Amino acid sequence: MIQPDQVLRQDKGAPMEEHWAEKRRWEERDGQMQELMEMVSRLLDEQAAAREREEEQRQEFSRLLDEQAAAREREEEQRQAGGGTAVMGLLNTLSNDSTRQHEETINAIRAIANKQAPYNIQGYLDKFSKALATEVRMLMGEVGKLHEEHLSIQHDLEYLMTMKSKYGPGGEFDPESKSRVTFSALHPRFPPSPDLPPLPMPPARPSDLPTVEQLPSLSPRKRQEAQAPPPEPIPEPRQVHSWVTWQPNPALSPAPPSVEPTQLLPDSGSPGLFGHTNRRDDSSPEPVPAPRRDSGITWPWKSPTASPSESSSPGPILLVPDRRSPGLFGPRSPRESD
Repeated sequence: MIQPDQVLRQDKGAPMEEHWAEKRRWEERDGQMQELMEMVSRLLDEQAAAREREEEQRQEFSRLLDEQAAAREREEEQRQAGGGTAVMGLLNTLSNDSTRQHEETINAIRAIANKQAPYNIQGYLDKFSKALATEVRMLMGEVGKLHEEHLSIQHDLEYLMTMKSKYGPGGEFDPESKSRVTFSALHPRFPPSPDLPPLPMPPARPSDLPTVEQLPSLSPRKRQEAQAPPPEPIPEPRQVHSWVTWQPNPALSPAPPSVEPTQLLPDSGSPGLFGHTNRRDDSSPEPVPAPRRDSGITWPWKSPTASPSESSSPGPILLVPDRRSPGLFGPRSPRESD
């Protein structure tokens, strides 16, 4: 019982809620329409008031024009009557007096100013022109900089547009355009050939020859194997023996040299043509004979067990020049004088 009542209430509540929502929407629309009507009526009232003010101003202007015309008519009547000449003469006299008094006042002020401090108008004008020239020069410099920046920006824009046109479709660096150009260069377009008679049909292929469908197909791997050249023969490895396995030569034996090496040194007491060059040469010690070296002993090459043997050739003789003799014109360099 409770569930059917709830279902009935829900069924009745849904249309009621829709009805109340529709009613609220209508009320909102009525409020908006009321505000709109009030706004329109207010605008109409303001327009009517503006029209009334314009009409009043027009009437006031026409009234002023009528009064001005009436004043001119009265002035003309007075001039014709002769009473206006005295008034005009009085006005002219007053204007002349005021002009004269003004000139006298100006002259007195100038005389007092010149007495207190000389008033150099030309100097002030020169200073003002110099200051103005400096300002104008600065402004012209800024204008020149702006013009140069404008030109540089225009140059950059032109360069960017040029590069864009080159990289764009149909440009110099466009791969599609290059492919089209190469294709057109390789395959030029010839004019259409005139109509030619049809070619005769080739003779029919005999049935005993194999067709394209019957030929055996080769895979890419088999084709590569068939086209690959034969491999080159592998060279045999060389037999290399170690130097330890070499045997010494028994014919080679060490023998003492027949002549001992000697060293020839010049006399230490010869001062030269002009004497010693410095005191170091006078106090220098006696030369020491060179030690004996067994330079004649030879060793067999690449033989670890061979013993040294003395050669029968005479030993070398070392000739050492005299560093103390300065020569005819003295030492050649400071290094030799030492």
